[in-house]
Amino acid sequence: MALSMSIKYKLVEYYELGSKRVESEAWRRRALDPAGRGAPSPPSIWTLSTAPSATIHSNPPVFQCGVGHVICSSCHGKLLDTSRCHMCSRDGGYRRCVAVDHILYAITVPCPNAAHGCAARTPYHDSHGHAAGCPHAPCFCPEPGCGFPAGATAALLAHFTGTHGWPATVMWRRRAAVGVPLQEGKRVLSLLDDDGRGSHLFLLNVAQAGEAGLVGTVLAVEAAAAAAHGHGDAPRFECKVSFDRRGTGWRQSSTFGVRSTNLSGGLPADGFAFVAPNPPPAAASVTITLFDISSGEPGSALRPVLPRSRRSRTRLSATTTAAAAVLLR
Repeated sequence: MALSMSIKYKLVEYYELGSKRVESEAWRRRALDPAGRGAPSPPSIWTLSTAPSATIHSNPPVFQCGVGHVICSSCHGKLLDTSRCHMCSRDGGYRRCVAVDHILYAITVPCPNAAHGCAARTPYHDSHGHAAGCPHAPCFCPEPGCGFPAGATAALLAHFTGTHGWPATVMWRRRAAVGVPLQEGKRVLSLLDDDGRGSHLFLLNVAQAGEAGLVGTVLAVEAAAAAAHGHGDAPRFECKVSFDRRGTGWRQSSTFGVRSTNLSGGLPADGFAFVAPNPPPAAASVTITLFDISSGEPGSALRPVLPRSRRSRTRLSATTTAAAAVLLR
């Protein structure tokens, strides 16, 4: 990780305090390199960026030789001989440079997602670690060729409905069930907390699969890292799609874990979660129910539990779903 100029200025202060120690004539004699080209200039902040890789790539600890030449832990681990300083060839190896460590730990930087609502300031050396799991990381538009810049889900919701004209349906957390028309295309689902403050963005995508009928899936649109935060690889939400084709007696439902994505690579092309027969014109609809299963409590109010026999009858087989996905390839 390259040092910014502000951080370099702070480290300069540290080296100025110790300049008298390193500028002694004894140091100059010992600092002569094996080729005899003369003594290098006294150590400065720039010795941090003249390590073998030219930049600091790793977290503290930082090391220094007996003279004061500094090297980051990443470059220190790449040295073939750690018993000699890489700058002045002085024997004695390296020891921890606690002063620089403290400076690096104390320097904080704003999150790169500050423009999207993140107010966190993180230690400089761990800024990438925070960004990888930041819940304010931007999401993207999946439409090919769309020029929408990456943004927060609120901006993405307005873009979906305003620019692309995708219909939107509002769902409430404690009553997270809604009926929508069963038709090819995309529909935005906005799940709101009961107080109307927090919200989650979902995308219903339905496609034609020829004689097999319609196939579809529901995706949670959020930063991929944030989606997995605290839940490992397990989905945070579960979805139940129920279909009732009036006049034919056809009833079915499918329950599946909702995949989370930031849509940076477009819509996932490796599978659909439910299959429904081709509906007559303007006649069919599906009921979509969302459950927050992150608490791990199957009996919670957000996840009604069906009798086992009923669950077994209503789940769509994975074989049928996989077959429908193949039809779209």
